[in-house]
Amino acid sequence: MTFTAGQAAKEVGKSLPTISKALKTGRLSAKKVGNKYEIDASELFRVWPKTADDKSLPIVDGKGLSLSSVNPNNGDEIKALQDALNAERKLNSEKDARISDLTHRAERAEQKEDTAQAQLVGLLTDQRTASRKGLWGWLKK
Repeated sequence: MTFTAGQAAKEVGKSLPTISKALKTGRLSAKKVGNKYEIDASELFRVWPKTADDKSLPIVDGKGLSLSSVNPNNGDEIKALQDALNAERKLNSEKDARISDLTHRAERAEQKEDTAQAQLVGLLTDQRTASRKGLWGWLKK
């Protein structure tokens, strides 16, 4: 199956100048027949994925997916899918809470490590004041 540049643009949801530029730069290969290009379908879909037809897309409302307009006879299936979706959302929120908790724990551990490192450096460095040697050091005490 082959497409002209215009048909290819419609098939992948791109503009005609985008297809033309891809042909000129070599990103997309095609045979030139006369003054038109014949673009093989596999070559076109290698570069850009095929866009779905508007008829096959489910209708999305503000609350989520509304599948009832696709097939109104599947009420039980829709309910089961909504329940599964809600369960996944709950698991996702629990996962997010766990990630947040672990992030806070890691930050606290880093702070404790920094404090311990500072204490070790303090213990390992010589904290004594330099004693003054010589006659003048002895007299200035």
